[in-house]
Amino acid sequence: MVVDNKTRPEAELSRPHDQYTRTISPRKRDPQRGRQAESEAGLDHYQVRSWRAWYAHITLSMLAHAGAVSDASQCGGYDKQDLARRSLLAHAGKRRKTERIEGRLVKSAPEEIILGDVSVTRIKEFYGSVEMTPAEFFPGSTPQSWEQHRDWLAPDFWNPGTNEVRVALQTWLLRSGGRTILVDTGAGNHKERPYAPFWSHRDTDFLDNLAAAGARPQDVDLVVNTHLHTDHVGWNTRLDGRSWVPTFPNATYLIPQRDFDFWNPANNNPSVFGRGNQNVFEDSVTPVRDAGLVQLWDGVHRIDGNLKLELAPGHTPGSSVLHLESGSDRALFVGDLVHTPHQIVEPDNNSCFCEDPAEARATRQRLFGLAATTGALVFPAHLPGPGGVQVERRGTRFAISDWAGFSRIS
Repeated sequence: MVVDNKTRPEAELSRPHDQYTRTISPRKRDPQRGRQAESEAGLDHYQVRSWRAWYAHITLSMLAHAGAVSDASQCGGYDKQDLARRSLLAHAGKRRKTERIEGRLVKSAPEEIILGDVSVTRIKEFYGSVEMTPAEFFPGSTPQSWEQHRDWLAPDFWNPGTNEVRVALQTWLLRSGGRTILVDTGAGNHKERPYAPFWSHRDTDFLDNLAAAGARPQDVDLVVNTHLHTDHVGWNTRLDGRSWVPTFPNATYLIPQRDFDFWNPANNNPSVFGRGNQNVFEDSVTPVRDAGLVQLWDGVHRIDGNLKLELAPGHTPGSSVLHLESGSDRALFVGDLVHTPHQIVEPDNNSCFCEDPAEARATRQRLFGLAATTGALVFPAHLPGPGGVQVERRGTRFAISDWAGFSRIS
């Protein structure tokens, strides 16, 4: 829907309609599909560590590469009827609520939405503050812009009281064409991350949450790593004694060739991350490659009749997007193209982790345009709240017209 800018106040152009109130009535999951392993609720106790030490290092690294990182160098500087009928925004019946203490996640039964012939389940690993202000996380954004959108950014995506951004760490479990597919694998447990201490030595119930969705590690057929940052590949492997072994031994791991080459320590490529990705290739990529489970791809990779991977560079050289097209339903699993819904209304604002800021902006604009044109639901890797958004054009800008139907992580 196109809105004439002259007929609406500027503040309304990027404001969602009524937050979380326009999702369609629930659609319950078929109780015969999968195993709903019920377990007593229990806290995942995280040793929550500050990102600020990491950011001090990243800042020094980016200063060393000044000119190559553009605005990332500031990082650490402290027809509606049709929409209504579509299952795109329908969500599963609520089971057990997710309760949250800052930085801790309670085990919870899964929820599912159905898009054409594909089911989408949200597997949660973490929700909370990452101890970064909007200015640190998104150096190009302004305090005024966050304040302008406070009524829908807070509390799920931003805590104005502490001025800290909130994120989720989650994996998307897809069932398509008879196969079980995971999109990104989070931070993982027991990983040593000396320059990313926030993600070090986690001990979470991710695999229990996955089992509650009816998927054991041996049931997984495909793992899609949209890119190779530390918080997207962690559960590629698990610790067995003193060795890292594939978590999903029967799966093919789809990894972008360009990210494989970029993050391979043998190539010694400089990064805005500095050494923030240290150990990631060795403990989360090399073991699955050595096991013969990795398939490298470039450009476009067709998974099945419903799913297609496409290169979407900028955040990293090999960042990718998974397109879902099934029946009349569309979705985009965009990895780290978006970290916060604020980037939808302000798409020129990159996170400070983007390797090529100009290319990241161009990719974001292109994919938001595609989502607005096709009605695709956008699923980022780190979006808390209801997990995904519907994007539309309003005049020359993008806006959030609706939210996905998953229960809020709050």
